[in-house]
Amino acid sequence: MVLLSLKPYILICLSAVFLLWFFMLFRQRIEDKTLRSISTLGFVALAAAAGFLISQSLASNESKEQFTSEELLKTVQAQQTTFSRNPTQGSGSNFSVGNTDSPAKMVALFPLGVVNTYFRPFPWDIRSPVMLVSFLEAFAFLAITLMCFRRIGFGKTFNMIFPIP
Repeated sequence: MVLLSLKPYILICLSAVFLLWFFMLFRQRIEDKTLRSISTLGFVALAAAAGFLISQSLASNESKEQFTSEELLKTVQAQQTTFSRNPTQGSGSNFSVGNTDSPAKMVALFPLGVVNTYFRPFPWDIRSPVMLVSFLEAFAFLAITLMCFRRIGFGKTFNMIFPIP
């Protein structure tokens, strides 16, 4: 309960992931492929529901109102606006999230978020030696990712990753 009182957002993130990880550890013990597929879909739904319910229960408490999805999105957009207006911080590797009024728009922006999370800064974003090191790290990660997809195949890469959580 210390985690709940100090950093509840970590609990929100870890609850669904922990349920999925736990299920993936024991998933291969289900011999029937159809039952395994159905149970996988069920556990994904259960993990998503658990994450949603935990976030709602944390957000229902007035002192933890800052952890609702709307408030988190407002906070991120406010910080992004601050960075883009600040000439010393805004000249680096920042990007616009775009309009995220509906869940469909958020899902559509998911690939952009993944690319920006794992593969940024891009070469044209480099403004300092620290950003150069970050670029080299992101470029190495991109090269390794592309090599895996090329040698193993896109679908087979994920088929290799998911059975061994």
